[in-house]
Amino acid sequence: MKKSLLVIAMAIGFALMAVSCGKSCVCTRYEDGKKIFTQKDSDFKVYDKKICEDQSQPKTDGISIVDGGKVTVEVICK
Repeated sequence: MKKSLLVIAMAIGFALMAVSCGKSCVCTRYEDGKKIFTQKDSDFKVYDKKICEDQSQPKTDGISIVDGGKVTVEVICK
């Protein structure tokens, strides 16, 4: 009984450590629906998913970084 409780306690401890670790924010730029590039900022860690998602930008008209033409630009951060 003591062994099983110890195993369960260790499993819970590892699960809490995995959940509490910060994650890197990854932002992807789309032009006219095509993925252009993905940027991962590993200099800082995000503990609240909403902070990362707030960096996303809705679809807007913009200029392509590929050929300089007019495109619809969208940035999605996860």
